[in-house]
Amino acid sequence: MSYKINDKAILKDSDGKSVLIAESVKFTTSSTATSTQFVLSPSYISNYFPQPDINRGTSFGYAHGGSSTNVIDKFPFANNGSGTDVGNLTVARSGSGSTSTTHGYKSGAPTTGNIDKWPFAADADATDVGDVSVLTSEAGSQSPTHGYGFGGIFVNSNVISKYSHTSDGNATDVGDLVTSNYGFGGASSPTHGYRLGGASTPNVIEKFPYASDTNATDVGNLPNTTERSGASQSDTHAYATHGRSNAKISKVAFSNDAASTVADVGTEKAYHDNSSSTTNGYVVGGGLGGASTEVYKYPYASDDAGSKDGNDLTAARQAGGQVQT
Repeated sequence: MSYKINDKAILKDSDGKSVLIAESVKFTTSSTATSTQFVLSPSYISNYFPQPDINRGTSFGYAHGGSSTNVIDKFPFANNGSGTDVGNLTVARSGSGSTSTTHGYKSGAPTTGNIDKWPFAADADATDVGDVSVLTSEAGSQSPTHGYGFGGIFVNSNVISKYSHTSDGNATDVGDLVTSNYGFGGASSPTHGYRLGGASTPNVIEKFPYASDTNATDVGNLPNTTERSGASQSDTHAYATHGRSNAKISKVAFSNDAASTVADVGTEKAYHDNSSSTTNGYVVGGGLGGASTEVYKYPYASDDAGSKDGNDLTAARQAGGQVQT
């Protein structure tokens, strides 16, 4: 039999003992007339051991910190249950978030540059594990191995920085947005990070690749002016969620970056958190009048405005980023 782990092909004999581990494998088939050589590509049986989907959770969404709180809340996806206080960040702050298979991350803020992480396996306080390359970072995304923060908080920035999910350490500057910006949402496809809207260019969609450290590119426009907003993602689309002077949800197809309006939710919600489950997007906290404890959700299966979730968070908050498990 054969399978692969981390792009290494593993061949086993009939009694289960490993006989070869390699980056790529050549093998020969023979007949009386011909002999043909084949090469197994790195994607050979690529889904034999599927990785957890860090972009969409199955259990909980997290609201982490905010402009005036250090509280980490989690709320269940399975029902409309209340948020529970499960720990604290090292300091009260806004900033971006990212998700690994085992931890939630908070990075960047107007006044502190530390990167916090907290475990999903147990309810516990966050620990400071590094520093970002610039203080400001309002939106975030994640690849299978790294967290990303990009843009500014209340001030413009074009920096894209990344930090490791496999080892603790400082972030590095790996590229630039097309436009210095703040007040936008960050979303993740399996291959790219997305910047949706923003105060400086409220319609523009930008994306940057995870496979290489490089600048973002302008890939289109949202159908609605979107700033002081948030974002989530299904397996096929990024969603830009309502912000200041906008009560609409838009979506962007990962396949071709085409954008369309999903629904009018009827309520402006500036500077909110987000979370993404396998079936719903969540708008957490925020509001034009300041921080709030409200949680709204909307379905990915249909273009629908959704509704307020059943119960609220333990602490009012605004200006955070999405984390889910």
